[in-house]
Amino acid sequence: MVRGLKQSHEQLHQKIEQRNRELAMISNLALTISQSTGLDAVLRGALDETVAVLNVEGGVIQLLDDAEPALAVTSGISSKLATALHGENIEIPAQPFFVADLQNDARSSSRVIFESGCRAWAGVPLKSKNRALGALHLFARAPRHFTTDDIALLECIGNQIGVAVENARNAQRVEQMAIVEERNRLAREIHDSLAQALGYLNLKTEMLEGAITRGETESARTEVADVRRVVRDACYDVRESIDGLRTRWSDGNGLIPAAAAYVHEFGQRSGLLTEYVVADGDVRLAPVIQAEVFRIIQEALTNVRKHARASRVSVAIKSSEGAMRIEIVDDGRGFELGTIGEQHHFGLRIMRERAESLGGTFQIESAAGKGAHIVVQVPLKRK
Repeated sequence: MVRGLKQSHEQLHQKIEQRNRELAMISNLALTISQSTGLDAVLRGALDETVAVLNVEGGVIQLLDDAEPALAVTSGISSKLATALHGENIEIPAQPFFVADLQNDARSSSRVIFESGCRAWAGVPLKSKNRALGALHLFARAPRHFTTDDIALLECIGNQIGVAVENARNAQRVEQMAIVEERNRLAREIHDSLAQALGYLNLKTEMLEGAITRGETESARTEVADVRRVVRDACYDVRESIDGLRTRWSDGNGLIPAAAAYVHEFGQRSGLLTEYVVADGDVRLAPVIQAEVFRIIQEALTNVRKHARASRVSVAIKSSEGAMRIEIVDDGRGFELGTIGEQHHFGLRIMRERAESLGGTFQIESAAGKGAHIVVQVPLKRK
């Protein structure tokens, strides 16, 4: 009886240790996913942990690529099995499954795996929002009965990996959309500034040539001065477009110093008096929020330079009650809000769209001869 109790105690202790390992693995996987490491690192880490916890020889993770399953990562399997799996193109399972002994399974995929030296096989779909995105497969060299607890653990792991895959693909889509948006923005800027400037310069050089031919010296000097002004503005627009493509916070300094550097450069190039005020210099935001807020500031200052005929502009940033507030104020000619709609002014519309894409708001106050006052508020989502 004592021996039986001792054996039961040991078995219970082993089960507790196994459950602790499983819980630690799930916790580590959740932490890895939350830290937004690369998808490949998440998949490899999850597969290695699963192979170790379930005490099997190896495994693979498949991902659906253009509706066809393809091997994404492998762990502990032979090159022979990896090659065979590439050629077999195993279907993504709809539900978790296991084959205790492949020698007794008639499916062609089981035969391929068996001939590669494995005897047991378990698989689980990687799901997100009830949609299969791939599969996790484990292989053992000896016959193995996977318990209901094993399958439940695999299903939990599959769901977590599925979420990671979905998040990574969503991030990739957002990045691609951002790239397309920046390309479209640059194309519009080239059309609205450089292309028009070059067309204007072409016309001016023809007029200059005519004035020189006719011996009209004063007229030629006027045209030369005008050409210089247009060239100077065109150079400014090109530099501004280049600045717009730079990621100023890639060095880890954040939005606040990046905006300070831009406002300083803007003042030097435009000749306007600039003021930059920050009430909270320790705000650290997610990269996507930093990018959008920076673009709003850049667009607002571009509008001041091109349209306001101002002599002074100020940019103020502060945070309170979970929101960041950005104010851009100029002393230019202003305009009546009722006489110009945002649908006819790309700059105003794009600033509003950027603010609203962050869950924020965009407001502008202006009147003829009284400059303009822009207020943008976005919710803080700190890094």
